[in-house]
Amino acid sequence: MPTYSIIGYTVDAIVHDYNTSTISLPSDFDSNEDRLRFDIVEGGTGQYLDGDYYNGEVGDDNDQDANIYDMDGNLLHTGQVYAEKVDVYVAADGTTIEVTRVEINGVHVGDLVNTPLEPGVDYTYSHSYNVHTGAADDPNTSENEARADTRTEYSEFTDVPCFVSGTMLDTAEGPMPVDWIGVGDRVRTLDRGWQVVRWRGHRAFRAAPDMPAPIEITPGALGPGVPQEVLRLSPQHRIMVSGPICELYFGAPEVFVAAKHLLHWPGIRQVKPDPDHAYYHLLFDHHEVLFSDGVTVESLFLGAEMEALSPAPPAILQAAYRHGHTETARLSLTARQARVLLPGSVSAIFDLTDNAGPEVMAQVA
Repeated sequence: MPTYSIIGYTVDAIVHDYNTSTISLPSDFDSNEDRLRFDIVEGGTGQYLDGDYYNGEVGDDNDQDANIYDMDGNLLHTGQVYAEKVDVYVAADGTTIEVTRVEINGVHVGDLVNTPLEPGVDYTYSHSYNVHTGAADDPNTSENEARADTRTEYSEFTDVPCFVSGTMLDTAEGPMPVDWIGVGDRVRTLDRGWQVVRWRGHRAFRAAPDMPAPIEITPGALGPGVPQEVLRLSPQHRIMVSGPICELYFGAPEVFVAAKHLLHWPGIRQVKPDPDHAYYHLLFDHHEVLFSDGVTVESLFLGAEMEALSPAPPAILQAAYRHGHTETARLSLTARQARVLLPGSVSAIFDLTDNAGPEVMAQVA
């Protein structure tokens, strides 16, 4: 009976301007007051947030219940939960934002998104759709009853990428746990060699039990001998992979994929966090590709997810390094795009020889 813990917005966090058909977060958005934690329990093996298309204001999935908390851990709502509808918006750069209206017993209890909104930015309305399972057309009737499955997988809602305590990274002093790395230390990157850490943040599981549980990647799950040791990352933390399928489907030799989008692979699973461990964030001048036990992983990206990051880099640092974070270091796949990455279709095997520098050594077709 899986439980999905997702951070979303309160019902009044998103401001609607009906004259311009736009939404936005206010410039004074408060990440504590304006966010909620949705703990959704699936009685079966469900992986989708179902709607109420067939059972209005009650929900189509009788085994889909939720406890909804504020960020201080106070229970606000409980009951059978469903997605009332999805509103689609477009950012100025073309990014598509899907806002899912979540209800319990006909009451709007909050919103979930596929990409966090950025305070002070306007997003223009595109269209809306109802949430339901797929259905085939009945050839015995004159009407077309065919419907596509419009439900959203829980994995498509976003979290913030972080390293878990003990994650080993290549530094100028040799492999070192992320816990020991501080501002001023030099860390090896794929694109720019040795780069200096500008800021490090961390948050302990004991102090924030609402944080999503880490993803554990066992040795060999990403290619022969890779990772070299057990690697644990936050669900949204992106891994850089390569293979002919990346070029074929996405026109890029290397792409980023979130750890949670590889949960169907052997040797990759979500595990209970150690309360004595923490999530760590490392900020560099640019969004970088780092090395951890032979696996290429991302550094902190100063993107829209900053509003969901606690603690976040000071505003003065975000302003100073924003120019190096206008886009991610590699193309980032969505949950739907990541489905084509079947086990063995991509690899992350790199040569870290000092003389040659990091190179892709092998790719699995």
